Amino acid sequence: MSDPSKNPTPQQAQSVVEMTTDSDLVVPGTFKSWCQLFRISNVFTAFADILMGYSVAAGVVEASDTIPILCMLLASGMLYSAGMVLNDVFDFGVDKVERPGRPLPSGAVSPGHARAVGFGLLLVGIGLTTAPSLLEDGQFFSRSLVIGAIIAICVIAYDAVLKKTPLAPFAMGSCRVFNVLLGMTLAPAALESVLGGFSQGQLWVAIGMGTYVTGITWFARTESRTSHRGMLSFGAALMMLGIMMLPYGVYVSTELPNSVMAKNTTVIWMLFGSIAGTILYRCVNAITDPSPRNVQIAIIHCLRSLIVINASVILTVGIPVLGVVCVLMMVPMLIVGKWIRGT
Repeated sequence: MSDPSKNPTPQQAQSVVEMTTDSDLVVPGTFKSWCQLFRISNVFTAFADILMGYSVAAGVVEASDTIPILCMLLASGMLYSAGMVLNDVFDFGVDKVERPGRPLPSGAVSPGHARAVGFGLLLVGIGLTTAPSLLEDGQFFSRSLVIGAIIAICVIAYDAVLKKTPLAPFAMGSCRVFNVLLGMTLAPAALESVLGGFSQGQLWVAIGMGTYVTGITWFARTESRTSHRGMLSFGAALMMLGIMMLPYGVYVSTELPNSVMAKNTTVIWMLFGSIAGTILYRCVNAITDPSPRNVQIAIIHCLRSLIVINASVILTVGIPVLGVVCVLMMVPMLIVGKWIRGT
């Protein structure tokens, strides 16, 4: 990748969430072209959200939940991938000028096929969200179906309307909030429900993850040129707030029989403090010297930290086995990321 700090032209300037490199230029008709559209390495962060949400809501792992969890992982992956594909569909005109190497403007994938696949994945993903309730009690209409439909609405709203507006970071964060809530629907509704069958602690956790992602999006808004330090600082502050909301959500949850938070509060706060510290270090470097290169390095670190953050929440809940499974998702994410850029 060329050094983006060397005065890139408008045609070279690219969003860290959407950019491609010379090594990523597509060959028409290849499997790699579709993987580029899906930004497939990033889908593992969506899987991690589901596992974390399930852990916070269930408190324990039940063998009988294996198939429902797999169904929800697949549903979440489809909804996430649909958002990535439709992002390129709605950006087709811009990409023809600024990112001609992307699959659609290069001709590797036709816009019509991409549109059909994107909306098809949304519909199938929504349908799959109801699989757990169908398996459990034969009911089609469920909380998970409602949450899946809301995610689809957020995806379309972001890709088609909100991406170029100040509301874009909040729309992106909302997708993450509802993805975590989707994982939580794998467990029965909370006894101390505050809204939609979710407890206060569960909502704190979901909103905390959404706040973190909102912060990343704010941080990345102008990364293709020298960023404004105030905007970077605001994004970093949102990320720090989101991270600290997560252990607090577990702390106020009263339905977690194995919660580590209740027994080792100081240790858990130190864990999340250390995670926040590594992220803040990268962010401060970018704020001090807000060149595109420094900002992009910080954003990539923040995105890769998503799985670690999710795994830390799972460990805090007291389900180490599932926490390890979550951490192991870093392996395929990094391996696939070397073949297909997720940024």
